[in-house]
Amino acid sequence: VTVDREQLLKHLEPLLLAHAPSGSETEVDQLMEQFIPSALPLKTWQDGADSIVYHFPGRDRDTPAIAVTAHKDEISMIIKCVEDDGRVRVQPIGGLHPWAVGEAPVEILATETVRGVLSVGSKHVSHLSPAGPLKEGTQL
Repeated sequence: VTVDREQLLKHLEPLLLAHAPSGSETEVDQLMEQFIPSALPLKTWQDGADSIVYHFPGRDRDTPAIAVTAHKDEISMIIKCVEDDGRVRVQPIGGLHPWAVGEAPVEILATETVRGVLSVGSKHVSHLSPAGPLKEGTQL
């Protein structure tokens, strides 16, 4: 089988950029509907876990079936508090460990998408250093 790299990237890029926090994968569902041509002879449904299932009939009943699977959702966070200075406090949804991510760009999904930066503060600051109180939120 020959794979057209440009066509593959054309289909993958929107999926990779789609917002799909756990429990809210509608954006990916809509993209998948666009990618699979309606002219193909296949059965399509969503199961009880909201997974999209496409059944492509095989040509030979004696050949074993093949399953291809992928995750729709992405690890995400939920905002628990907005501080007076505009900082937000978040709680992970799924297996995210914010300190493992470090500082990274994030998008807050609301009526409009708001871009921000995830920051957990310096890992190297302790209560013994002059900047220690800053880590605890105390003004110097």
